[in-house]
Amino acid sequence: VFVAGTRADSMHWAKQWAEKYSSSPDPLNVEMQLYTDAGQLDSAKQVVRLLVAIDPTDAKPVLALEQVLLKQKKYDEALSLAPIFPKGADAKQRDQFAGLLVQEGQVIIADTANKSEAKDSTLARMGHVIVASNPATPVYAEMGNYFVVMSYVPGFTRLGTAAGNEKTCDAATKYE
Repeated sequence: VFVAGTRADSMHWAKQWAEKYSSSPDPLNVEMQLYTDAGQLDSAKQVVRLLVAIDPTDAKPVLALEQVLLKQKKYDEALSLAPIFPKGADAKQRDQFAGLLVQEGQVIIADTANKSEAKDSTLARMGHVIVASNPATPVYAEMGNYFVVMSYVPGFTRLGTAAGNEKTCDAATKYE
């Protein structure tokens, strides 16, 4: 998104436009897009906060930034958007927010070759954020719970055969 010949000129004009029309979301949306395109994600996040303050029912800026962060595999930053996700977002926007996280969570689960505690922790946090976002479509909340469970599965160990053979409980040996 350029409103001038160069990125710097575009940013200059977007900032002037935002200062002149501080209560309008349009110049801030342009500014957020410019920051996102330039990789200045902290600045983009600040602009998203302003946009949510202007219109607490519009989740589009949060969704746009979330999508960029998830594509870049910046999971911690994407999950940090949850507290600023508009409380007044409609059902469709809540589903979009959860759906983006579900899609990326499935990618994390499928990447079994690169399992790590960090990925499991991210998956658990992702699951909690999905459930907390109160998606309108029940399958998203179910997937959020699934991600939490899947994040703990690698920590479970199987009972060794020696331990199984040495059972002393009558009930355990009765059903073998």
